[in-house]
Amino acid sequence: MNKWNWLILFSLMLLLSAPMHALASESKETEAKTSAPPEEAHVDSTFDPYFNYLENGYGYITAQGSGKVSISGESHATQYVDTLGVQMTLQRYTGSDWVDVNVGSDYTNSESKRVYASDTRQVASGYYYRLVTKHWAVEGSVTESGYRTSSSVLVN
Repeated sequence: MNKWNWLILFSLMLLLSAPMHALASESKETEAKTSAPPEEAHVDSTFDPYFNYLENGYGYITAQGSGKVSISGESHATQYVDTLGVQMTLQRYTGSDWVDVNVGSDYTNSESKRVYASDTRQVASGYYYRLVTKHWAVEGSVTESGYRTSSSVLVN
């Protein structure tokens, strides 16, 4: 082989080995510090289908990388109600149990059919997180409430 063939061969070896090295270091960064939580068949929800005012509620969590999660929650009413609210609780999986990491403030709207809240939180990397949201509607002397539990995400 002449020197150009060796140079081409060496360059190809470098190109092919670079992605493997990147993948190996990336997989180290994404290793979880606990086992994965049990498989969730569906997102857990407790909403009474016979509610008159509280129609539904949602909670979302997204891993942003660098130890950050984006969380949001929203509640929907069937009509304009006196007070509509949502509260977000961020939880971390310990390997056996879910523990509260942050219980957020109540977000409320008056004379509204929708309330929305969002935040970004810095968390410990290498753990699974989920969001539990409480939703409520108050109309006159009637209060209706429900909960939603999101699926979990591994945070790097």
